[in-house]
Amino acid sequence: MDSDKIIFTIIGGVTVLILAFILGSSFLKQPHEISDLDFITGGSSHRIGPENPKLVLVEFSDFQCPSCKLYAPIVESLLQKYPNNLGVIYRHFPLPIHNMSVPAARASEAAAIQGKFWEYASTLFENQPNFSDDELVSYATSLGLDIEQFKNDFKSQGVAEAVNGDYQTATELNLPGTPSFFIISDGKVEQLNLQKQGDLENKVQEILGQPNN
Repeated sequence: MDSDKIIFTIIGGVTVLILAFILGSSFLKQPHEISDLDFITGGSSHRIGPENPKLVLVEFSDFQCPSCKLYAPIVESLLQKYPNNLGVIYRHFPLPIHNMSVPAARASEAAAIQGKFWEYASTLFENQPNFSDDELVSYATSLGLDIEQFKNDFKSQGVAEAVNGDYQTATELNLPGTPSFFIISDGKVEQLNLQKQGDLENKVQEILGQPNN
């Protein structure tokens, strides 16, 4: 095992232990107010859509989560149907039960530094659960990223803080799992309780109406 693989593996294992500790300690805290828009959006570092959409969909997701993979094309379809009225914010919630969700999340953050977060995220879902060290690097290569920078950013404190910060938010919100969705419209936030995949599109359509196309 070369030094890069050792670092990828160590980072993944250590971070999972840290996240497990955070998850356990979060139940000792009072849940955070869901009405706090800034807390929900988290600075909106990974946001796609128009600048001032009528509706913002915030997703807490895990790249290794099978259900998250199923929702990914639904979210993409909604963005295409409502290009002028819908924005989407992606936030990390890598569950400790998924051993490669943290490395995948960190890899997406490393790709984001080079302006390729959404492309890398789509690649991860398309190739789930193939998240070995070599595969994470190969996805970066396929997107034309600078690989040395990608590897260095993957190991950086800033990338670790970005993933851990989102995870901390998710645990303080006592989210039940992934994916978890919030909608923000008219300055109000609502946590969605989706029973089936079609419920997400129905809720968006309820607020935005039928798409124009």
